[in-house]
Amino acid sequence: MCGVYLRIAKAEQIELNEGFDEFSLKQIKSRGPDGTFTLTQRGGQILMGFTRLSIRAIESGNQPYEDKRFISVFNGEIYNCEELINKIKIEYPNEVIP
Repeated sequence: MCGVYLRIAKAEQIELNEGFDEFSLKQIKSRGPDGTFTLTQRGGQILMGFTRLSIRAIESGNQPYEDKRFISVFNGEIYNCEELINKIKIEYPNEVIP
């Protein structure tokens, strides 16, 4: 099971949250001992963190995941992912799908 962390703060609170972010990610490290990844947006006002337990897609499963429009973090396994990827490739043949 992986761990997910999201923090949203006002601009004047960013410095106060740096230690809290590190502490919070350490608290969920046991949920995902195979790696910790973060992404900050809006000058540090938004931080997404992810601790990873590698089960499938060991080389390509790091999060947060970004594409041209969205940034996402999620916890779980999509068991029919191959079927879904094939459907997406048919419907959107010009898109790059990891």
